[in-house]
Amino acid sequence: MGNYGIKTSKKGEDATSSDVIDILMTTKYPFTKIDQTNQESFRTTTVTFITDVAENTDIIFYQFAHGYDYEPQLWGLWDITWSPSLGGANMNGYGQIVNSTGFPSSSVWYTFDETNIYLHIYKGDAGLGLSSVGITVTLSTYIFADELMEQDYTQGA
Repeated sequence: MGNYGIKTSKKGEDATSSDVIDILMTTKYPFTKIDQTNQESFRTTTVTFITDVAENTDIIFYQFAHGYDYEPQLWGLWDITWSPSLGGANMNGYGQIVNSTGFPSSSVWYTFDETNIYLHIYKGDAGLGLSSVGITVTLSTYIFADELMEQDYTQGA
């Protein structure tokens, strides 16, 4: 009775006999869990800029408490619509999202500590006078309840 639990493997592999590299998930080892009692675990935040932000400055434009007394693991899904003057493109993904439409470069990302989650923007328009008014950022956060080893889901800028 010692061999029980759930395993999933890569397509075409036998989950009961596959090498560890072919196992996608197993309940034999601890994995991240979302605390369903914490309202912040499934938070969606939407911010639309109605005033311009300073050039070449890291600005925290929104923050909220996550409700734990340690740095929890966080996974964020982004949806960003850049203002027309910054390319107007719609982008989505996870971690750090960077405007890839060329100059000027604008970035949005999140950081967190043992108290809060912080949403940042950096607009580097090199004195071209372009406006961030109209940028809409939606971040859906998934906060994991267990205090696990640190992981980094951000993409390089």
